[in-house]
Amino acid sequence: MNMMKKLKAGALAFAYLSVAMAPAMADDSEIYVAGAVSTSQTGNPNVLMLIDTSGSMAWGMTTTSTTTVEADRRYSHLKSATKSIISTLPDNINVGVARYNSDGNGGRIIYPLTALSTPANANADGSQNFRVTAVGDQDVIQTDSTGATLNSSGDHLTMGGVLVSYAQTANGDGSMQCTTRTSPGPYIGSGTSVKGLYLNTHPTPYSTTNLGEASMGLRFANVNIPVGATIVSARIVMTHAGAGTSQPSGWSGTYDSNVAISIRPEVQNLLSPVAFTTASPNRINDRSYISGTQVDIANEQFDADGDVLGVDVTSLLNAMYTNVGWATSTKAVAFRMVGLSGNGTTSAPRNRRIYAYHDTPAKAPRLEVVYSLATALTTTMTGVRFGGVDIPQGATIHEAYLQFTPLETSSAAASFLVASDKNEAAYINSPALDST
Repeated sequence: MNMMKKLKAGALAFAYLSVAMAPAMADDSEIYVAGAVSTSQTGNPNVLMLIDTSGSMAWGMTTTSTTTVEADRRYSHLKSATKSIISTLPDNINVGVARYNSDGNGGRIIYPLTALSTPANANADGSQNFRVTAVGDQDVIQTDSTGATLNSSGDHLTMGGVLVSYAQTANGDGSMQCTTRTSPGPYIGSGTSVKGLYLNTHPTPYSTTNLGEASMGLRFANVNIPVGATIVSARIVMTHAGAGTSQPSGWSGTYDSNVAISIRPEVQNLLSPVAFTTASPNRINDRSYISGTQVDIANEQFDADGDVLGVDVTSLLNAMYTNVGWATSTKAVAFRMVGLSGNGTTSAPRNRRIYAYHDTPAKAPRLEVVYSLATALTTTMTGVRFGGVDIPQGATIHEAYLQFTPLETSSAAASFLVASDKNEAAYINSPALDST
C-alpha cells in the first residue's frame, strides 16, 4: 500500500484514540461501514479509532489549561502518534474514525470503516473527491485585452463588469441663497463672513427675528464619468458641523439641529453649468432644475459634529449623464438642496449646518459615484490557476466545478464565459448573489 494513503487516513485523527482489533469475522462495527468496504474486504479485521475532541485536548501535555503553542497541544501529539500507528498496519485492515466530546451528543462516525488500501477520500462507490485551491498569485484579474492591467495582488476578484468608485469635492462652489432675498447670502466660494452651509433655512435673519427657507447650491466642476458607463449609484455626502445646538469655536449664525426638517435635492437642467455668483442669472434660484425625491431628517438625526448624511442623487445625475451632449461638455454638474420645512425664527431655527470647503476641506460636501464600465464586460477576465490537480491517467471525471465565494450582495444576474487554456468554453448564468 502507498504510504501516503495511510497518512491521509491518519490525518483525520487529531486527538486521543483508542484502537480495538477484532478477528476476521463479522462484528458490531459493521454498522459503521456505510458501503465503503467491498465484498472482498468484509473479512478484514476492523479498526475503529475513537477520538476525544473535548476542550481538554487543546491543553498542554503537562498543563490543565489551553496552550497557544500548537505543537504542545495534546491533539498535536496524538495526530503524530496516529500517523505512526497507521503506517505500521497491514493492507488487509479496515480503518474508521469516530469522535466524542463533552457536549452530551455521544459518539459520531466521521469516517466509516474503509479498507486501508483505499484512498482516504474515496466515496462508497469507489470514486474520489478532491479540492484544489488557487493560492498565492495564482488568481488574477485583467481589464484589457493585452494584459497591461493584470493585477495579482488584489483582495478580491471581479467577474463581469468593473465597478469604479469616484468621488469629487465641491471645493469653492458652495453657495447659500434665501428664497426671500435676491442675493445669494453669506457664503460664496471662499469669501464668507458666516461659516458653514445650511440645509432648509438661511443662517442670518432677513428681518429682526425671522429666518427664511434657503437653497444650498453645490457645483462639481468635473464629474469625469466616461461615456459608455452605467451609473450604479450616486449620492451627495455632507458632514454636520457642531453638536446639538452648540457651535464650533469661531462660528456664528443661527442654527438648531434638534428639529425635524425636509429638503429636496435637485440638479440644474443644463450641461456645463457655470459657477454660482451673486449676480443674475447665475444665482442659485435663477436656474432651472430637475427635482429629486424629498429627504426627511428626523428630530435629533444628523445633529452631532462629524455626523454624515448621504442624499441619493442617482436619478438626477443620470438625467445629465445620459444627455447626448455629455461627451463634449465640461462635465460640470450643479445641484440645489431646497428647504421644505418653512421659515424659522432666530429663537427657533429649522436647519442643519454642514461644513463647507472653506471651513474644513476634508469635510466639505462631496459627490460619490459608483459606475460600471459597460465596455469592459467583454474584456474583463478573471484567471485562476490550480496546481496539483492529481487525476491519474485512465480515470473518468464525473463532475468538476469552480467554486467562488461572493464578497458582496448583488441585486442583478450576470453571465460569464468560462474557458480553459485549451479553448474549451461554456457560458454560465449567475443569479443575484448574497454575500451571506
